[in-house]
Amino acid sequence: MSGAQSLVSIAIAALAGVSAWWSMGMVAVVGADTQQRVIALAPFWLLAVAVLLAVILAVAAKVSPSRLRPLLLTLVLWLPFVPGSIPAWLLVFEGPIEIGVWTLVAFWLVGQARLRTTGISKAPSEHPGLAPITAALIAALAYGAAAYALRDHLPIGDEPHYLMITQSLIKDGDLQIENNHTNRDYAPFMKFDIPPHYLTRGTDGQIYSVHNPGVSVLVLPMFAIFGYYGGVATVMACVAVASAIAWHAAWLLTAQVAAAWIAWAALFLSAPVFLQAVTVFPDAVGVLPVVAGVWMLIALDGRKPLSDRTVLIVGALLAWLPWLHTRFALLAGGLGVAIALRLLAAGWRRVALFLAIPAVSAVLWFAFFWWIWGSPSPTAPWGTGITSRIEWIPRGVWGLLFDPQAGLLLPAPGYAFAFIGWLVMLRRKPRLAIELALILIPLTASVAAYETWWGGQGAPARYLVAALPLLLPPIAWMASRSAALGRLTATAVVTGILLLSAKVVVAGGAYTFNPETGSNPIFTWMSPSASVTSGAPTPTASMLSFVSRWQPGILHRMDTTDVRIGVDEPIEPAFHAARLGEVRVFFMDRRAYPEPTGFWTQAEAETTVIMDRDDPSGNLGVRLQAGPVSTTAEVLIDGAWQQLSFAPRQRHEIVFPPASAGAWKVTIRPGAGFRPIDVDPAANDLRRLGLWVEVF
Repeated sequence: MSGAQSLVSIAIAALAGVSAWWSMGMVAVVGADTQQRVIALAPFWLLAVAVLLAVILAVAAKVSPSRLRPLLLTLVLWLPFVPGSIPAWLLVFEGPIEIGVWTLVAFWLVGQARLRTTGISKAPSEHPGLAPITAALIAALAYGAAAYALRDHLPIGDEPHYLMITQSLIKDGDLQIENNHTNRDYAPFMKFDIPPHYLTRGTDGQIYSVHNPGVSVLVLPMFAIFGYYGGVATVMACVAVASAIAWHAAWLLTAQVAAAWIAWAALFLSAPVFLQAVTVFPDAVGVLPVVAGVWMLIALDGRKPLSDRTVLIVGALLAWLPWLHTRFALLAGGLGVAIALRLLAAGWRRVALFLAIPAVSAVLWFAFFWWIWGSPSPTAPWGTGITSRIEWIPRGVWGLLFDPQAGLLLPAPGYAFAFIGWLVMLRRKPRLAIELALILIPLTASVAAYETWWGGQGAPARYLVAALPLLLPPIAWMASRSAALGRLTATAVVTGILLLSAKVVVAGGAYTFNPETGSNPIFTWMSPSASVTSGAPTPTASMLSFVSRWQPGILHRMDTTDVRIGVDEPIEPAFHAARLGEVRVFFMDRRAYPEPTGFWTQAEAETTVIMDRDDPSGNLGVRLQAGPVSTTAEVLIDGAWQQLSFAPRQRHEIVFPPASAGAWKVTIRPGAGFRPIDVDPAANDLRRLGLWVEVF
């Protein structure tokens, strides 16, 4: 390496050192425009240390400037600290998003060498080796870790209703769920009362669930032995197996190991599939039959020999799809027709073999609806309860793709390359590209026409999850075209993995599953000073973030702006944060126990929280409820303590008027409490709990 190159490498390293120093600082917006900011910087001796270490590493490693170019991305971390009035979107790069920037830089530094040696734009790989099995093991371990981390938030949404079908089959040997709800058979996995999900009674006057029984039957053996998490383990195993098939399908298409790993990670390590894989929903289970169908299309496109057993198994898997969910019949039909037309070249015998089980299954499927509801229509369980219109399709498609919380592309940007890759595939493999599109479009349109296209609580683009394997081939194809495209696709995939990790980890996983559409709280956490999606400054959120993170012993403010949130004393850093509807709650000590809908306070101990409402002009309602014992409480309101007395299970509601910064400091001091284990020995919970707190 020449002297000039060495100087360039040293300069790049020095700039990265400055970026590291900026990363230690913080920015808070305190007014309506970006000129009203508070900046806290790390001590200047840390700047000297960061630059010196970066330069020493660059000199010792003798790295060429081209290998260090990814470090230039860290220059975006300087933007929020530019003095004077700056465009609001520059503030996006301040906050935890800095961790993501450094992670991407590290990925580029390490990954560019790995991608160069693992096959992008290199000679085709002749054998996949143990990679598919490795992919399945990685997926299974990742799903298991996530299920454990999110155990306090599960089950969610319709999960209990699928499991009530399972309970009915275990206890009664039938699908009639009314008695199971009456007997509260959901108690082992659901602490709240849930009504049966039905709209139309069966012809015998009994209540049957509107949900298809496919996943309920699938999880029955493990659920019967191990309970809820036995059912979850069954789903995770199905998705892990699907991930092995998907890896092999991507390799079969591209013959490149790196492209196969990129496509595999885009599908199985991003939020849509990953988050459904840790729940008992049919969507993630549906990935397995669809992946098998996509694999078979790729094999037939490449004229690979297929055994009769393989043809029969894939047909059986596709026959399973409508039993999981009625809308999956579109996937089963589309894949079935595409594969049958391909098999026709080998003669009618292979077609008949492939369609034998699906044909029998289809007859039984329609007979199932006739038997219970007196009509062969799959919509019979819903009666008139389904609301869908053709004119809603454009709105639904836009939401499915771009909604910040429930859309596909923002939480999982790797899928964006599927659409580009499809256009590239159209030139080299037109039949396969057209087949994939013709299978995906009808399902997407049917989901988009539905009034609640986001599917309630669950993963992003939940109703599209089972169809996402159709995007695997174009992602793999895109990643395989060149080293540059491979790195670009991989970067988007890694970004999706980082967003998923934040969903699972931040606020104890409270932001993991989407309850609705619109603003994504993870983006607010990532960048507290400006909106990631709109670039608009967020003064209230960034003020609160600032006071909860500022450590005067380490960080030094650059101006004299007084940052307070409607209280008179300085605020210490928060230990934890959670979102309860429109309110973000910052827990200022460890004497509160957050849960998805509220939090418990510790008995006979003082706890303080800061509640930050999205709409700062509204009132804040706080509901306090005692446990199974009588108790008292003192609540600090506007500087004055209020005394409250509670009978067992009694509630008190307090309404706080609007605060100047849209945030309230609430201190609660409960009296006597209880231990859950004393009330229910099966709870195995030894905490001494005082009051249950909710917001309204």
